[in-house]
Amino acid sequence: YSTPLVREDGTVYVGSDAKKLFAISPEGAVLWRLEVDGEADSGAVLASDGTIVFAAGSSVHAVRRGGDLAWRFTAKGKVFTAPALTREGQIIVGSQDDHVYALTPAGGLAWSTDLGADVDGAAAIGDDGGIFVGTDKAELVRLDGHGRVVWRAPVGGYVRGVLSLARNGDVVSGTY
Repeated sequence: YSTPLVREDGTVYVGSDAKKLFAISPEGAVLWRLEVDGEADSGAVLASDGTIVFAAGSSVHAVRRGGDLAWRFTAKGKVFTAPALTREGQIIVGSQDDHVYALTPAGGLAWSTDLGADVDGAAAIGDDGGIFVGTDKAELVRLDGHGRVVWRAPVGGYVRGVLSLARNGDVVSGTY
């Protein structure tokens, strides 16, 4: 299910339901595989320090280019979202423990916010630093860069997919 991350040199990083993250050369050879505790079924991102950040089970992992683990953060529920990166390098993920987490580039907890419902879709980060997420409470929520709720908007159904931000600032989501 995961979306592959492709580096500038053509190396592909992709997670699997087999509880592994793979690095694959541009020629298709497996360069390395990292075994993790949960299904690595969300997309990965390239962090500001060059690590590959992805979620697997209830953990968020950062892996160095050669395949060794840089750090791991564990939430109380499954992290089913692909990480999103802020301009400042914070890593934003949602969890099925009802929280949105902001992690430092070194993997420490910067803040967490309880939204009262699962956060299953990846966050979208606005040009102004606003953090937008959807919840199983049938809401779109905007957080500021410190995790404070700026507004909530009911949307009539669970928001489990990726959000999009339009040029005019509108938030676009699908509902379930």
